[in-house]
Amino acid sequence: MPELPSALVVDDDPVSLMLLSAWATGAGLKPATATDGLQAHRILLSGLKPAVIVTDIEMPKLDGHALIKRVRENVALSTIPVIVVSSQPPEDEHEADHWFGKGDSARVTSVLRAVAAAAG
Repeated sequence: MPELPSALVVDDDPVSLMLLSAWATGAGLKPATATDGLQAHRILLSGLKPAVIVTDIEMPKLDGHALIKRVRENVALSTIPVIVVSSQPPEDEHEADHWFGKGDSARVTSVLRAVAAAAG
């Protein structure tokens, strides 16, 4: 049986992290989790090449904006789609591939399913 494509899920709120991870699992992705942008960036630099990154914006140590900037500036990571799920409205709607409000499970799951199908 082939291994599922992974999703890096980043959120400092444990409930949101659990929910986003469940949505990723339900969409056919294997979630790896981080509780802030700095931890997520370290995971990416350690070699994880997820099919998608799902991140919050407001987080300690390194926020979502800074994480996305680091991903986009790294040639090896720059093509990974980024989905923002946040209560904060977008400052630059072009920085992420998709931007959803917290609780928009149907739309987020739909995008995650499409990513999983394309990666699988």
